[in-house]
Amino acid sequence: IAWTTWDNLILIPWLPSNISYEGNLNWLNFLGDWGNSAEGCEYEIVTGECELGSGPSGPRSKVDFPDPQPKTSMSN
Repeated sequence: IAWTTWDNLILIPWLPSNISYEGNLNWLNFLGDWGNSAEGCEYEIVTGECELGSGPSGPRSKVDFPDPQPKTSMSN
């Protein structure tokens, strides 16, 4: 079944890192890793890979998305 993403978009407003999201967007404040802890990797010795992964970090801990800097001129 196709999911019509264009009918299910949720626009998320950007907030500075010192302000928390509230309500149904409060999950965006999560700073931990999403996923299982990479502990007890029983098969890693055989396969070279752990069957568990700590997962990606939450959106607020991403260094690739720093707080935007305000523009100082209109020339850009």
